[in-house]
Amino acid sequence: MDKKQVALLGLKGAIHEAAFLLDSLLSLYDGFKHERSPQLSRISEASYMLNAFVRSGKSALELLGKSSDEGKKTFLVRFASPQGFEYLMKTARDAITHGTGDLLSGGIEVEHNGATMMALVCSPLNEGGPAWHTPPYQDGISLALDYFLAVLDETEKCYAGLSELPDDYWHGIRNWELEGMKATVHVSPSMIETARQAQLMIPPEFVPDFVDTSWVGNMVEKYKSLRTSVYPTILIAWGRYHLSFPVYGTNAANNTQTP
Repeated sequence: MDKKQVALLGLKGAIHEAAFLLDSLLSLYDGFKHERSPQLSRISEASYMLNAFVRSGKSALELLGKSSDEGKKTFLVRFASPQGFEYLMKTARDAITHGTGDLLSGGIEVEHNGATMMALVCSPLNEGGPAWHTPPYQDGISLALDYFLAVLDETEKCYAGLSELPDDYWHGIRNWELEGMKATVHVSPSMIETARQAQLMIPPEFVPDFVDTSWVGNMVEKYKSLRTSVYPTILIAWGRYHLSFPVYGTNAANNTQTP
């Protein structure tokens, strides 16, 4: 198998883990976003969940970088270029790693559809030196969704470049496992032959879950729908806020409110 195929072995799991953590974050947020004075412990819990999501999302990006023709370092630099992504990928992740990161510092009240809603504000972070890193003006919830949608977009591009799926990929994995056994100390030739025979008994029509790429499109559809109808972008700066929904395609929702 080539490096793209090896990286893909862990990609689906990494992205599904990130999706699970993002869903947990959204659920936590939905539980208190319309409360006038949510408990600090609930905001802290949301921050911890965002921390975990950032870590998981970065792991998926590193796998995508390894499978990219441009190389991991160049890929990650390019991906971080949109406003706010570098905060999540480097500044926030470094702060978490060094034990000083609380990515959500609190919130402000905004008006949406005639109701008061709590917008979660990203924290300024310090990595141990004299400089403080200014957080994005965008609220933490919509930023997390935009970040994850960008990860999914890169995943679709990655899968599109693998023309040999599924058969060559599956046979490659089988051979890769056998080669790994041969390189392991104390594994006898008879054990390797037994493993090979067991693999040959797997029905030819069987295709492992991670070879099926349809799940990516389903995820994109789900999170774009949430982004364009449930979780607006809230830009917070200079004591004011601007609220809007992004547009994906001609039929997407497009609401804008300015206080």
